[in-house]
Amino acid sequence: YTALNTLSLHDALPIYYDKTVTVFGKLPKSAIRIPKYTGGTTSPDFVFVIEGAQNKIIYLFVETKADNMRDTDKLAIAIQEYFFNSLGNQNIVYQVATDEEQVYQKLRELGTKQ
Repeated sequence: YTALNTLSLHDALPIYYDKTVTVFGKLPKSAIRIPKYTGGTTSPDFVFVIEGAQNKIIYLFVETKADNMRDTDKLAIAIQEYFFNSLGNQNIVYQVATDEEQVYQKLRELGTKQ
């Protein structure tokens, strides 16, 4: 994700993402405060707004982690998954990604979803 950090948002959207991605942003740590039962909060790293088929708006929240996750990373992921799954079907998708291609794949999938 270092390449994304060096570009402005205006420059990054057309270069890196399909036209179905209308908004992309790095979420501040306190943007979405999901409580952890061990204390403190957790928040996903990125949000994408995707215009899917038939102009359906989909929100993709992405948590990025290294392949060799620590136990605390696994706990944060489990808590975030539980939180986003509990929201039900509100056009919200949660994704854990260990590399950029996983994000691109999910964006392509959601951009063409009926």
